[in-house]
Amino acid sequence: MRRCLFWPGLALGGLLALGCGGGSSSKVATQVTVGEYFACARMGDGAARCWGSRRTAALGAGMTHRTAPLEFLRGLIPASLAYGAVIKPLQVVNLDGVAEVAAGRDHACARHTNGRVWCWGNNSYGQIASEERKELVGRGEEVPFPVRVSRLEGAVQITSGTNHACARRSDGTVWCWGEPTHKSSSGRSEPYAQPMAGLSSVTDVRAGGETTCVLIGDGTVRCWGRNDYGQTGDGTARSRTVVAKPTRVAGVKDAAQIAVGRTHGCAKLRNNDVRCWGREVSGHKRLPT
Repeated sequence: MRRCLFWPGLALGGLLALGCGGGSSSKVATQVTVGEYFACARMGDGAARCWGSRRTAALGAGMTHRTAPLEFLRGLIPASLAYGAVIKPLQVVNLDGVAEVAAGRDHACARHTNGRVWCWGNNSYGQIASEERKELVGRGEEVPFPVRVSRLEGAVQITSGTNHACARRSDGTVWCWGEPTHKSSSGRSEPYAQPMAGLSSVTDVRAGGETTCVLIGDGTVRCWGRNDYGQTGDGTARSRTVVAKPTRVAGVKDAAQIAVGRTHGCAKLRNNDVRCWGREVSGHKRLPT
């Protein structure tokens, strides 16, 4: 893995990348993901690059202006990086072999080709989920460099919501971390990924806002999380504003593809129908053939 040289002895958020080994990244982006304040791309050479405004920890550049401990270091950081828009994509430090990137509100995660997952950015809700760097990753802190998500191996897909993230493993299970409603059925908030109980044979996982949905191999869809607009699709929006466990979306079967927004979700069926649930959706329609 590519390594960068950091100024020694600085606290979390005050790590200054002085230089990085290896050649420059490819200019070809093979995948892009968009968060609320920033965007990231997976490059052709396996590096990740991010750009955006203000919430610089989510860019993974190794340092934020707000947390720099020494005044002379603050002067070394361009104002555009500290406060305004970062137009030129910055390479995420200490990260290569990236197969996929996923952006949340102000955090991001990357799936490595070896099946491990690394995250960076805001950690107010445990989005970083690491036991390995306890001396650096404090709850509520900004983490401006990638840290490996603990207890997670074999990931083949990742997705990020507002303040949480999930990964689908090669065995068909789904593991999540971050905001408590998206963690295991225990409801505990732990600094590592946890499996979602009752899920198997998952072929796709998508997060949007504070809701997550999965596509099961039998064509059914299950969702959990925030439900104030009926985002989980089980018809309980008025009585349950949060659905803690994966619950089957009513009226959807033979689904082939799913997509999830902040307040609604949709599934494309094998017969080319589309069915949606949540806020201000038309129900279903047939796609043009």
